[in-house]
Amino acid sequence: MTRTKQTAKKSNGGSAPRVSLQVDTASAPAEENSTSDGRINRGDDKMEIDEMDDHNGFCIICRDGAESCEDNTLYLCDFCPRVTCRLCMEIPPGLDDAILEDNVTFICICCHISRQQHGKDRSPYYGFYHDGQPVSTFLRIKSTFEISMSSQLSAAPIIMIHLVLVDFEASSGSPFRFAYEYLRPYFPDGGIEYREIFYDIGSNAKALRYRASMRPLIKELKKQCVSDRIVFAISTHTD
Repeated sequence: MTRTKQTAKKSNGGSAPRVSLQVDTASAPAEENSTSDGRINRGDDKMEIDEMDDHNGFCIICRDGAESCEDNTLYLCDFCPRVTCRLCMEIPPGLDDAILEDNVTFICICCHISRQQHGKDRSPYYGFYHDGQPVSTFLRIKSTFEISMSSQLSAAPIIMIHLVLVDFEASSGSPFRFAYEYLRPYFPDGGIEYREIFYDIGSNAKALRYRASMRPLIKELKKQCVSDRIVFAISTHTD
């Protein structure tokens, strides 16, 4: 069964609890090539559906979730963490209930294109499959896809630490700070932190003072850190 969840536009803050529906793994499109008429050829090995609980919180196409309404449905891809919102797809009339039936799986446009690039045959993007067969006609994407096919909009907690050499002019901003400001709206419930640390380790004495000053920060981050990812950037006088 196609899995969905409700989410609000990122500027509205927060996401509603997702609704995970049971998926029949036998009905999913296999990793083998699709035929020109859209059917999925199954081989001896079937691709496992990744039963992930960490699907992305925002649509991979519009990178949001609701341009014209407060709430919007996100369809969870059964083969990767990406999601696609209802507003970015032109689902044929009368199929809203059919695509939520048992044995219906959803494949995002990124996974579809990846399979096309690694396969011999080409087929339109159908999106929804029932027992390996397209549910209906091809699925039209209404928005412009502007990021890499390998991209994800992961909202997994992250800490960004910017090490800045003393006397380095950073008042006009830095690419690392810009990246943080760009990513912050994608964490409406928190989960992203930015720390700017000035350092000078030009001598042993300065290095010891720097190490001592970092101990309280490290302890603080360890207490509150639930992040799987820590990203460091270093700014110096060099290009």
